[in-house]
Amino acid sequence: MALSATALLAPVIATAQDQAAQDQSKPAATKPQKPQAKTQKPAQTQHASADPTAAAVPADANKPAQAPKPRRAHKPQPGPTAENGPKPAKIGTNANNTKNNCRMAQNPGKRRFIEFRARTAQSYGHAFIVHGTLSPNGKIQSSEIAGLWPVGDSIVYSIGHFIPVPAGTGPTEGDDDEQYVSARWCIMLSEAEYQRVIAHMKQEMAKSTIWSAPFRNCVTFISDIAEFMGLKLPSSTLLYPEVWVKNLGEINGSTAHTAQTTVPYAQWGLPDPQDSPGSPH
Repeated sequence: MALSATALLAPVIATAQDQAAQDQSKPAATKPQKPQAKTQKPAQTQHASADPTAAAVPADANKPAQAPKPRRAHKPQPGPTAENGPKPAKIGTNANNTKNNCRMAQNPGKRRFIEFRARTAQSYGHAFIVHGTLSPNGKIQSSEIAGLWPVGDSIVYSIGHFIPVPAGTGPTEGDDDEQYVSARWCIMLSEAEYQRVIAHMKQEMAKSTIWSAPFRNCVTFISDIAEFMGLKLPSSTLLYPEVWVKNLGEINGSTAHTAQTTVPYAQWGLPDPQDSPGSPH
């Protein structure tokens, strides 16, 4: 019996259908993706760490610390520390400078002292007061300084000869240096006497706000204190500080009770005749 064309092609059709079914069951092939662009490398620090596991640090973290700049020396400001005021002038050793000092003025039972003092300076000199306590062996145990001087430079000082200028009270450069001392006269006081004088001195310092060469100077300041203490005063507050302080001691402490010194020997750099052999002083 003859076979039809359909029958003859049936095995071929079945094979083709099976192959198609297998192709559908396979996953679709994907195209390979292009590699992504290289990521940007992190910025390197200025000093890379040798340890690859170390955490990144800021660029300035590994810089060596800079040494601090040396500070400029402090310059004293205007005030009672003597950057202002009369500048000291060196003089030769004067044996008479230490006469009538506080050790010679010791008084049993009185350890408080007031010393009227003068020193050399680049103009007329400077007068002031040193006060405090003596030790049992006559040495200064503690002390403070009070005086009056113009606050400012040499220009202000010059102006103060014509019109008043601001004043300072307290120590100035050279006040506590023995090499500049040109005259001194010391008086010992009891505790009660001392406190009374100091209270008055503080009042004078508080109201002394101006300096005037002819009217309100360093000598007038200490003269007010001497007058309050009941001391006899030299003839004028326009004397050289060295002469005024020596006169104060001569009037109140000598047997003659008269002023004898008229020349500021130390201030002028001259030998003092009172230091010569046979001098009554």
